[in-house]
Amino acid sequence: PDSIGSSGGVIETAKGNCDLGRVARPLKDTEKVLGIESKFFASSPVVFAVNQNTKKIDNLTTSQILAIFSGTYTEWSEAGGESTKIYVADREKGDSSRSVIEKNLPGFKDIPEFAGKTLYTTPETIETIAKYDNTIGYTSMSSAKEGGLKILKVDGVYPSEENVKSGAYPLVSPFGVVWKGELKGAAQLFVHYLFSHEAKKIIIENGAFPSDI
Repeated sequence: PDSIGSSGGVIETAKGNCDLGRVARPLKDTEKVLGIESKFFASSPVVFAVNQNTKKIDNLTTSQILAIFSGTYTEWSEAGGESTKIYVADREKGDSSRSVIEKNLPGFKDIPEFAGKTLYTTPETIETIAKYDNTIGYTSMSSAKEGGLKILKVDGVYPSEENVKSGAYPLVSPFGVVWKGELKGAAQLFVHYLFSHEAKKIIIENGAFPSDI
């Protein structure tokens, strides 16, 4: 299903509108009192990604990322690319991917005003980057892969399994499921399945890494 955000997943589960919700961050204290249980099954790199037609760009330094998202850089040539305009797809404050970046990329949370357009869902973000040449944004690596985007290195480090495990790539968020009350039936079977060998293989194929790796 299309993402409604981690907060949306918690709220709908707490209301009893779904059996399971998915989150990409730890539960907040205000959510734990709702009677919500959680279990994390994977680590997902948060990546900066560009449209496939963005030429000569496969790596950005921290300073280049800050310059792009603050609007200091307005053309890709300033970051080693072609002389074309940079289009920025940003996310709203509190988005799980943005929160990971703010916590782990020095200076990102201190940007006073962000360039580009603020988008409010992952599907909209992926669609926008994929549709418009020379557009950059950030999302989970699994979403970027599914959307056919070009994933960038950050400070020369690619979000590979080895680099995530070693901590060399620090932009990582947890993937988990939440539920209310006792797990039973298909929901219980699905949560057990998430930790099976078959499920772990699927998780890796789609750009995340099982939580016990």
